Amino acid sequence: MACLLLGVYADREWYGDAIEYALVGLDAADKERLRQRYQLACRLAAEDATFYSLEFWDCIEWFDQWEDIEDALGEFLEPLGDGVPQIVSEEVAQRIPESAMRWAECETVVVTARSIYWDARPKHTDGVRINTSSIWGDLLKEVLA
Repeated sequence: MACLLLGVYADREWYGDAIEYALVGLDAADKERLRQRYQLACRLAAEDATFYSLEFWDCIEWFDQWEDIEDALGEFLEPLGDGVPQIVSEEVAQRIPESAMRWAECETVVVTARSIYWDARPKHTDGVRINTSSIWGDLLKEVLA
């Protein structure tokens, strides 16, 4: 199974970096579901100039910075800081310790005619929304292949 490692952004400055990264596991069924949703979004955008996005319930893993992150994920982190998601192996994803995981709720995947990203609300916050960097262009083609 391939995994996407993504940077995370919050809509409230005071929330800071409590959740900095997200991990999305993509098995064959997940890829097919995303592919169908993306094709639907492209079709709707072609038919209706006011179309913006589709949103579906989804579930991914959120995590924060921890002491040994550079040892565990070093070469994959620098591009994330520039907003560039990374495709990593399941072996790399398993390096993330359970203690780094953070809870979120109302998790969705947002699909537009140009990109896909994930959105959620961290547990025990008042109205904070977080979302991942978007996958688009060549990376989107690779993910959906």
